[in-house]
Amino acid sequence: MKKEREFLAQLKSVSRSFYLTLRILPAGARQPIAIAYLLARAADTIADSAEVSAEERLAGLAALRRGLENSESDIDLAMQPLVSSIDNLAERNLLETLSAVFTEFHSLVSQDSASIIKVIRVLVSGMELDIKRFHQSNVTQPIALANSVELDDYTYRVAGCVGAFWTEIISRHDPALAHWNVTVMSEKGVRYGKALQLTNILRDLPEDLHEGRCYLPLDELSAVRLTPEQLLNAEQSDRLKPVFQHWLKQALVHYDEG
Repeated sequence: MKKEREFLAQLKSVSRSFYLTLRILPAGARQPIAIAYLLARAADTIADSAEVSAEERLAGLAALRRGLENSESDIDLAMQPLVSSIDNLAERNLLETLSAVFTEFHSLVSQDSASIIKVIRVLVSGMELDIKRFHQSNVTQPIALANSVELDDYTYRVAGCVGAFWTEIISRHDPALAHWNVTVMSEKGVRYGKALQLTNILRDLPEDLHEGRCYLPLDELSAVRLTPEQLLNAEQSDRLKPVFQHWLKQALVHYDEG
């Protein structure tokens, strides 16, 4: 019981809003979803540690991924090179005590742990792609995704897979959903996750550009005679509109299907 209280306190310190949502979930779903959230949050913290090199961040993500497979891995030691770069105290504490999260993870029933392994692997792969793709970009030389295939793949890796995970866990632990076709409903979860990520991409376009990242496809920008560098120029907004509206419509289609 003490361990459970400490675990929940850690979750609350990282995200009070997420902690509060747990109470409305089916009882059996709370622990696996909380563990998955903390592992994903740790991975995100590692990936966003801009003060350390791309190589160190990739090494941290690799260590986290190994922890899913090996209950004996020394994950806290692997996190030490990253901890000093984290300003947020709750996130720093999460990395410093990640072994406690893995202890909870390795105590789960096999079905739930398998679902967590699957979703964290995919999430981490998306973060690794981001680091490799953008680590040399900046506001004067932003890098764009090549095409719609890359964008669709990205939205699946960082959000769509989470929709499938939630569907699997909730349907497994809520008897009222026993009639669900999990394959069909998981695809709806994927579509909803992609919709949320496209919304974030469109909303955060200026912020991402200032960090050298452009998630709008380069081939579509080229078709309207734009380069990623030009997107921060407000005078180019009319030229960008067809590309922006195309992906806004795609987000709405995903919302409808999800």
